[in-house]
Amino acid sequence: SLIAKLRGADVLIINGAQLEIGWIPALIKSANNNRIFKDGHFLELSNYVNLIGQDDHEKVSRAMGDVHPDGNPHFLLDPYNVPLMIDVVTAMLVDLDPQRSSSYETNAIAYKKRFNQKILDWNKKMVNPKFTNVIEYHHLYDYFLNRYNIKVVETLEPIPGVTPTAKHLVKLLGLIKKDKANVILQSVYNSTKEAKFLSSKVNIPMIILPHDVNSVQGSTNIIEIFDYIVKNMSE
Repeated sequence: SLIAKLRGADVLIINGAQLEIGWIPALIKSANNNRIFKDGHFLELSNYVNLIGQDDHEKVSRAMGDVHPDGNPHFLLDPYNVPLMIDVVTAMLVDLDPQRSSSYETNAIAYKKRFNQKILDWNKKMVNPKFTNVIEYHHLYDYFLNRYNIKVVETLEPIPGVTPTAKHLVKLLGLIKKDKANVILQSVYNSTKEAKFLSSKVNIPMIILPHDVNSVQGSTNIIEIFDYIVKNMSE
């Protein structure tokens, strides 16, 4: 179904930083849509942001797990990156479809104004967050946590993409007490079994947060995603 959608697409926009490396090349090849590459209707958003967690490509191996040597690809979970992406996407649409440029630009200005006001609201709520030292299942929320100076104590994954082991969970029990971690952040697509185990042992909450549109109820757009995250991290 994705091949069919891509075959008829006018533009392809991806996060990049190897987030889609396991499937997007195969889709592009199968779709054989010349507009995407030959005509330049392709946009990789990661080229326009400062990525965290970059690794030396020559030192990266599969033994390190599901790593992204180009950097952490979840940069849209920093609210300050969203207005940048609005500008980048708008510039591409204006270039490819100049007849509608005024519409794209007007919409972008209006949405950026709304979004920037929301950033001010989120900043006020995150001045003194409820949770300051966190355990993550995966390095999914690092951009948001870095933005608001929240410490990541450790991840539930011993290495990226690998299910938590009993040995690692024992290590986490010690780290949670030592570093006074006060919440476990969980996404919807990973098992909650290990997070619930830790939560019960050390009496700290486990919170499931959205990472993408519609990943949890009440996250139908990017603003609702941040509303949800901020509410759960600040109240």
